[in-house]
Amino acid sequence: MSILPPAALAAALAIVACRAERAEPPRDSALGAGAAAGGASAAGPARDAGLPPNAIQVSLHLLAGFDDEGIIERAPALDSVPGPYRVGGDVYADAAGVVAAVEPGATVSTAGGRLVLRGDMTAIPVRLHGAGGTVPYAPVRAVARALHAHLAVHPESLSATLWPGARLCEYRERFGRPGARVYDGAQAEGLFERCGKPARR
Repeated sequence: MSILPPAALAAALAIVACRAERAEPPRDSALGAGAAAGGASAAGPARDAGLPPNAIQVSLHLLAGFDDEGIIERAPALDSVPGPYRVGGDVYADAAGVVAAVEPGATVSTAGGRLVLRGDMTAIPVRLHGAGGTVPYAPVRAVARALHAHLAVHPESLSATLWPGARLCEYRERFGRPGARVYDGAQAEGLFERCGKPARR
């Protein structure tokens, strides 16, 4: 058994280390885990399991009903990674969870980076988040409008509340005009004009 001189031994170890380093696949920090595994194209929606750099996490609630003391809110079942967040004036959340909360049974899918709602292509953009970058997140206000609902954003408490159209009408009938933020927004979106009319889709 021969013993290598120290210089030769150091050179051999350097070669082994270099080969081990090359055996590891290259990493692209610009792509999320889902994009790296699934080969996302540049034309598709952005894939990222985490929050965008300028995002602020918020909580999202659904106005679920009323009692003698006022409104009853609950948290809709939404994807939790990264969870609802706000970028600028837009709140983004799991599109399928938002739709299920406002209109149970309505179908949701994506095509070409846009949300497909009830089988119809919309102009609503999606961002893919969640485990593996497979959960479509969309601007909640745009989704709410497509469902004849209203999103009231509360910047001071980092929260937002979804008001389905039927709940808006029920509130006005039982309690009168909602607070200015909700009333003005819903009025501008024409939601009160639908009160007393059969639901249209």
